[in-house]
Amino acid sequence: SALAPEPFARLGRAAMALEAAGLRLVEGQLEDALAAQLRAGMEAWPPTSILELLQEEAPGGGTGLLRLCRHSARLRAEACQGLSRRVVRSVAAVTRSIKTSDQLPQAQAELLAWARIARRGSAAGIFRFDEAARSSVIDAMTKCTERCMASPELMLGIKLVQDMEWSMLVLVGAAGG
Repeated sequence: SALAPEPFARLGRAAMALEAAGLRLVEGQLEDALAAQLRAGMEAWPPTSILELLQEEAPGGGTGLLRLCRHSARLRAEACQGLSRRVVRSVAAVTRSIKTSDQLPQAQAELLAWARIARRGSAAGIFRFDEAARSSVIDAMTKCTERCMASPELMLGIKLVQDMEWSMLVLVGAAGG
């Protein structure tokens, strides 16, 4: 099971502080453990926590997650893969969950939150869509739009659906590989 986001960030900051003092910690077994925690965390952490972990902090140069990813190519790759999988899975889940027009504003808010996470991760160098992920997001949004256009009730909110689709198309274009 994954550490909660804040203990993970503290662990990252502590490991990087010890590295700065000359101790080679972020390799071998500790790097293996951090990679496993990162993998599990990207699957389990709430979106707001992931967004917080992706924020830059002054003067230390980033959260524990960002510092670890700058230090370790393996952890950077793990974060990138895990975050991409999570964004794709979340976009698909949100779009599948829309059953009534009153659910559209909440779905839009959730998709915008994941888009914000993806943009922040991309800016930090730990997020990008590969071709398969890009296709999955576009496919999920296309199916959602088709389903909404076929439903008289959901058709009432088609402008919102089109806005969601457009924001995801812009996202996959901007966060490409």
